[in-house]
Amino acid sequence: EPGKCPICKMDMVSKKDFNKEMMEKHEGLEKKQEGKDNLLHFEIQLSTIKTWECESTIKKALKKTPGVVDFFVDILDSRVHALIDKNITTKKDVEKVISDLGYDANDTKANPEAAANKPAECK
Repeated sequence: EPGKCPICKMDMVSKKDFNKEMMEKHEGLEKKQEGKDNLLHFEIQLSTIKTWECESTIKKALKKTPGVVDFFVDILDSRVHALIDKNITTKKDVEKVISDLGYDANDTKANPEAAANKPAECK
């Protein structure tokens, strides 16, 4: 049912609605990439994201990252879908931004100090 989770305070939405929203966002990234050789769409598998606060931290960092054209965080799958300008940044650069926040990002391991200092709800 809609509302807030009594444990983590996240907005409660149906999995069906959430999956539909994620699919629409994914298709939007693919449309932005069409016909543009400088753009690369890729996925980053993260260590677990447990709350919207964790997601928000990742979003804030990616918004500040040069070369990241667009992205969305799929909290259910602990995955980031990113669209980058290859002339400005690389997949490894984006993975490093996320690992510096304390999350594993594909094969780039989380910065241990950052992981230890994450809020309790994000560990």
